[in-house]
Amino acid sequence: MSHANESFLRSPQLLTFNKSQNRSNSNNIKLIVIGQGTFALKTTNSDGFEIKLVAKENALLFSINKHNSQLFSVIDGKKELLTESNQVILDQDIDATYWVSLNGLNGVFKFGIGEVRNDLTQFEFETNLKWVHNIDTIEPSANTEPVTLYRDPIVYDPSLKIIPTDEITIEDIALNNYVVPTDLTESCQKLYNNISGKNFKLNTSDFPDFTDAIEYSIKTPGCWCYETLKEKADEFGEENPDETYLRITLGANQGDSPGIPYVIEIWPPNHYSPIHNHGDANAVIRVLHGEINVSLFPMLSEYHKTPFKSATFRKDEITWISPRYNQIHQLHNKNIGGPSCITIQCYMYGEANTKHYEYFDYLENTNIEQFTPNSDADYLVFKNIIKEEWNNKNQRVTESLLAYQN
Repeated sequence: MSHANESFLRSPQLLTFNKSQNRSNSNNIKLIVIGQGTFALKTTNSDGFEIKLVAKENALLFSINKHNSQLFSVIDGKKELLTESNQVILDQDIDATYWVSLNGLNGVFKFGIGEVRNDLTQFEFETNLKWVHNIDTIEPSANTEPVTLYRDPIVYDPSLKIIPTDEITIEDIALNNYVVPTDLTESCQKLYNNISGKNFKLNTSDFPDFTDAIEYSIKTPGCWCYETLKEKADEFGEENPDETYLRITLGANQGDSPGIPYVIEIWPPNHYSPIHNHGDANAVIRVLHGEINVSLFPMLSEYHKTPFKSATFRKDEITWISPRYNQIHQLHNKNIGGPSCITIQCYMYGEANTKHYEYFDYLENTNIEQFTPNSDADYLVFKNIIKEEWNNKNQRVTESLLAYQN
């Protein structure tokens, strides 16, 4: 019942390139399906590049440079039917990814910069020329390097929020309000199934005040959370007490994720992460307490510090990350007056991932730095520490009351 673009989410049909793959003696690249597809590339020339989408003697021609506006032409035989100029120029980041999307069935061409997604479309053109449906070849200029060729065109982006299949409605599908678990990559499905149950919660019969006790530990000098957060004030470069959060890990690193795959993260009021990526891992994030704001960025770059999308997730709501979508984000507990936010972050490399990049890259001012996914404490150890602090606090309150009454 997948309502999102299935090839981008659950079972992607794509080609990734090395320098010799699918290019033979020229730059030409064949579409996986005639008349449609999405092609991502990088440029090796800071002056610009061009891309031609060809159907025999007909073509769509797109060119872009850093000085002038981009040019788009429709070439029918040897005749140029249309030329459009627009205010889209080469990105300031020399490592930027560019992409073109062809939806021949509907005569739609799109160009974007950054993550390959509809939200980042910079230019769009529609035509009723029938030969566009027969385009079968992409001819990028020589000063480009191919990154990925997807089977399908860019139509719309999937929702950030996951809900169970038995909760989605016809209207939800029509409005693209949510994704369901089967829309996701196989790795995300596994992670979602592990943490989405009704019994996956912090406050349990053996410690019903767990979240209150965590809040107490965050606010109280001398307590574990308070002191650990203070020690981490310079974890991401210059000292910044608000750019801190706690990482409480469950289990061990099994070699299939960047760091330990299950991490409870604790975000005091107004605390946030740096802008960072996730090493091409899949992930799901569930809010266990409070709420968290998620902001998405087109690429990890000093030139792209303004999010193109943000959303707030509340208790028991779940969002997701895949190598294809939502890789670069920033988390922020914007509730200055509280409560703290507690999330469970779950990571897993896809089956086809043989690189296993073990870091999360993050932006520090104008530099990209590496963060090794670490652990401030094991979950069971942490729970015992918090329980002991809470019991001692209650005992002190009881003793104070008794002393006052006497």
